[in-house]
Amino acid sequence: MPNDKKPIVQIPVDKGDYLEYRISGVFQSQGYLTRRAIPLKQAGNKQDATDIDVLGIIFTAPFQGHRIICDCKNKSKPKPFERVFWAKGLGTFIDASEVYVALPKASWDFIQFANQGSVRILTNDLLNNYSKNPMGQYGLADHTHYGVFFDNLRKTVGSKKEAQDCLLRTKQLFLSENPYVSLNEAMDMLSVISNKHLVAYQNDREKEFWKYIICELTVNVSIQVLWICSDTLCFSSEARRNHIRERLTYGEYSPKVLHSILNTAKEMANEIIRSKVPADYLPSQNIVDFGTIDPPDYTEDIIGLVERAISNPDWYIRTPQLLDYLLFEQGLKGKEFSDSAFRSMFRYGWADENLKAARNILSFIRDKIGLNWTTIWPKSEGNKVL
Repeated sequence: MPNDKKPIVQIPVDKGDYLEYRISGVFQSQGYLTRRAIPLKQAGNKQDATDIDVLGIIFTAPFQGHRIICDCKNKSKPKPFERVFWAKGLGTFIDASEVYVALPKASWDFIQFANQGSVRILTNDLLNNYSKNPMGQYGLADHTHYGVFFDNLRKTVGSKKEAQDCLLRTKQLFLSENPYVSLNEAMDMLSVISNKHLVAYQNDREKEFWKYIICELTVNVSIQVLWICSDTLCFSSEARRNHIRERLTYGEYSPKVLHSILNTAKEMANEIIRSKVPADYLPSQNIVDFGTIDPPDYTEDIIGLVERAISNPDWYIRTPQLLDYLLFEQGLKGKEFSDSAFRSMFRYGWADENLKAARNILSFIRDKIGLNWTTIWPKSEGNKVL
């Protein structure tokens, strides 16, 4: 159960998690963005309550978000009934559209039992059939490349608290329920990290870690934009603009309540000063004034991105998957940027428009964070991307 899970704050290490890579590839071949070892955060606590072995995210028109999860147990005695109940409860908790359990093998009676609870069983035989189509084994689902990649990172930065905390926060964003808060957090982390991997860290593997985090946060920004589209889809343009500005400014708090708290604090602070300082030395105006709460400087850009996405849903709903491919299959692997490669992988009817939508996200981060994408791609290739 949750207590026997491996600590998520550690860099993922390839110890028997090949099954998770296989499941990730299967989900990706069905159009999902996938991630492994995603922590479920406890409310009011930085530590994770448990983790999801494989998470899949996809958006369908008109900006309907779906999550699927898979609990992976590649053991000779995996306690299958326990896994079904555990996965079903976890899926309900995060409102997953579908729940899977991956086991080495399963009897037909057990598969039928799991189906009664809307839990699907993936056995090795079934996965072998899917594996005949290698289409989904790209990016972070590529065990051959990223198994070694994460093992190297674990040896280099796995004992550093800053790296552990950053990885944990980045992964937690994939399950966040508030896209406005998550977007702000992702942008804040990007602004700090984008220069750190070049300036503060000279070790090549440490640079690779921060480049990996930048790529993860970039994909996450695109996901949060789509969740915001989903949240504001039925709003008028003016109402959408006001709502996005308010939520990016105040997060989960009510503006009225927050301003009331600040005004009360200001009045109390000034009253304390007046009680301690002789009247002759007091200015005519309040000494303490917290000023105004301004929206983030990228608010109008996000509003523009959301408006364009809602006007062209077919162009944007696959943006996270395309960015995932560009960043983790090409950029972070040191490959050249290839237009034809992504067209072959993503055989959609809007290839040019899909690529333009992905570039809009990359341009937004470049302009607002000051991130030069040639730090991810070689210089000549980085210029091609945008």
